[in-house]
Amino acid sequence: EATGHLAWMFVKEAMEKHEMLLHQDLNREMAGDNAYKAARPFHATILTQTQAGLKNLFKLISLGNVKYFYGGVPRIPRSELVKLREGLLVGTACDKGEVFMTLMQKGYEEAKKLAEFYDYIEVMPKAVYEPLILMENIKSESDLEEIIRNLVRIGEELGKPVCATGNAHYMEQEDGIYREILIKSQSGNPLSRQPLPDVHFRTTDEMLTAFQFLGEAKAKEIVVENPNKIADWCETIIPVKDELYTPKIPGSEQEITDLSYNRAKELYGDPLPEIVEKRLERELNSIIGNGFSVIY
Repeated sequence: EATGHLAWMFVKEAMEKHEMLLHQDLNREMAGDNAYKAARPFHATILTQTQAGLKNLFKLISLGNVKYFYGGVPRIPRSELVKLREGLLVGTACDKGEVFMTLMQKGYEEAKKLAEFYDYIEVMPKAVYEPLILMENIKSESDLEEIIRNLVRIGEELGKPVCATGNAHYMEQEDGIYREILIKSQSGNPLSRQPLPDVHFRTTDEMLTAFQFLGEAKAKEIVVENPNKIADWCETIIPVKDELYTPKIPGSEQEITDLSYNRAKELYGDPLPEIVEKRLERELNSIIGNGFSVIY
């Protein structure tokens, strides 16, 4: 009886350990699947470089809105972006991008490590970053200029193009009031509790003026030359097909021709009467010529 009791204690302990391991595995698995909910999301810019890249972008958008939607925001885990990165170019985005935030909070070397993941580095006019100064996340305009210079330096050291982008949300400067009304009316939007930047669509001259503090040559490089270089990396993309792309099944043209002629001969005899054959050819040419043979 004592031996049996001891054996049961061993079995019970083993079962408890096994149950604990199962719980740990389950928690680990659940944490893995739901890690995106706890992770801090960052912004990134994704450009389609090829037609295959457009398809991958559609897949990423679907994943973000269907599988990884959380907290009112569609999210794309980095692992999914890595898997579907073919034909895409990834930029560091705005002040909510991880490179800018890391440079601001942790320093140059940490930001440089993260920048290796990206295809190009983005910098924006000081007016776009102005809320960071107003909220005292950055002390002064000179500190902001230093951050922008460091972003340029990171691009130079890593051999990645640095592009000046405007983060445009509307066309004309006076249109900013409509965005402000929209955002301030959304109580759950974190932007509603902070000052909004001027993010109108800036002209080339406006962008060159905004980056004069880097020197005329560097301003031209990041405003004109490098963005054109990125554009040259991208093929002409057709987001919506401009032609009829019917399905393809090998041999469908010959099969519909054989079926049509065999049935016609059953009905009208062989050889076919001239009027029947002409009409049949006219119908088949229309069907096959427009790519509909696979449907019939």
